[in-house]
Amino acid sequence: MSTPVEDFPEVYEAQLDRDTEDALFRDLANVAGGTEVSVKLAATRRTESQHVFSLHEARDALRAGTLRAVQVRYRHDGQLWIDTFLNVDGRIKLIRTAARV
Repeated sequence: MSTPVEDFPEVYEAQLDRDTEDALFRDLANVAGGTEVSVKLAATRRTESQHVFSLHEARDALRAGTLRAVQVRYRHDGQLWIDTFLNVDGRIKLIRTAARV
């Protein structure tokens, strides 16, 4: 059974400059209740479960090109949000969506 398009949450995308990226990560670091960080090393490979990245470690590794993507889950105004940061040719792209729970 297919899901009607109107049932999908909105998705926001942006290419981030360094200042905007820094401000966004600072804001995420101050989210009440904290954040959950997941990382992706390559298209088909996640990190080993024994290594947990802090928000800033993940950002630094993403910038360095060590990680392919960083996903941050957090609550804001009672809504669960998912921000995915991708390293695309040395530039950071943000994809943001509200999670359906």
